[in-house]
Amino acid sequence: MGSARDMLSDDLVEEFQMAFDMFDQKGEGEISVQNLGTILKQIGLNPSRKELEEIMAEADEDGSGTMDFDEFLELMAKQMHQDQYT
Repeated sequence: MGSARDMLSDDLVEEFQMAFDMFDQKGEGEISVQNLGTILKQIGLNPSRKELEEIMAEADEDGSGTMDFDEFLELMAKQMHQDQYT
């Protein structure tokens, strides 16, 4: 699988960037697990707290406990890819 940016249209990347920025309240370029849950609910997913923690652990490639935009974009690309084949 290529990079998330290669798999998504420019419009989708921009849309995801806007959603990410809304929840990056401190302007630090990262979101918390709570913010991730809110974003996922807004796009129609409703993961449990345990599922959310598992998603975050898998997507948080640098182990920071937060998710930066590239990690978020990778997660969204994977989710869209899974949805396409289910």
